[in-house]
Amino acid sequence: MGGIWGLAASTALENLPVETRGLASGVLQQGYAVGYLLAACINLRLVPETAAKWRSLFWTGAGISLFAAVLRALLPESEVFLRAKAIEKAK
Repeated sequence: MGGIWGLAASTALENLPVETRGLASGVLQQGYAVGYLLAACINLRLVPETAAKWRSLFWTGAGISLFAAVLRALLPESEVFLRAKAIEKAK
């Protein structure tokens, strides 16, 4: 999470109007709390029902992380980045 958080937040916020970036950043910060809540709910429902116990929770989290990495790899670069890259290349 820590390795991608800064890039994901800046990518998500760079196209928003300046006035709403603070609020949107606060909403994004709630992702940690929602993630903890989701992990606790999965733990309560999944772990007691499976023979693998904690390993099932581990592999569920790994699958979610893999899905997020694939999703990030498929997203296009932002317009701001592409414009900056074009200016840099033109020099």
